[in-house]
Amino acid sequence: MAQPIQKSATGKTIRIRIMDSTTGQGKTGLTYLTAGLVFAWAKNGDASATLITLVAGTAGVWTSGGFRELDATKAKGAYDLDVPDAAFANADEFTSIHWSGTGILDGGVCIDIPQFDPLSLGWLDSPQPEQTTMPPIDGSTGADRLNYLFHDRRNPQYTTDNSRVLTQANGEVDPTLGTPLTSWVLSDDGTRFIEKPA
Repeated sequence: MAQPIQKSATGKTIRIRIMDSTTGQGKTGLTYLTAGLVFAWAKNGDASATLITLVAGTAGVWTSGGFRELDATKAKGAYDLDVPDAAFANADEFTSIHWSGTGILDGGVCIDIPQFDPLSLGWLDSPQPEQTTMPPIDGSTGADRLNYLFHDRRNPQYTTDNSRVLTQANGEVDPTLGTPLTSWVLSDDGTRFIEKPA
């Protein structure tokens, strides 16, 4: 599985490994001019695959259909392919890339297409503003929301009213724990909300 690529992303290059059909090892020496080398892509829901017209690839420069060998000595069988933008345009769930040719094993890779950019969750790495207004807890909707906000995978926390946070100990909520909560902030690692020190 290749690294996920955002829906309708442009100028994307993927790295693949092509295997020799005789030795089972990485195939070296392929170029965009290699006779019989075929690449194609298909999005989820496509009735058939679309051929990719290969051209000479350049390291660090995207060109639709660009194809280049990475290193025939230190990375045998590794190639970079500049995937045409159309392969990701309005894609839903996944896009697959396929290749075949004389002397190589047929191969392919499936690329997940999330509907958001999986590499842009910057809020996890940046300081968060102080939160001074507690969400309402009246009714199941508010309580569920608080359970979500205060959930910590490593040390779960929950709230039972507007002023106290109870820490789960040994798998059970301990009503004797917790302190009055007047303001709270997101923890540095972004996993939970904690009381702001007085």
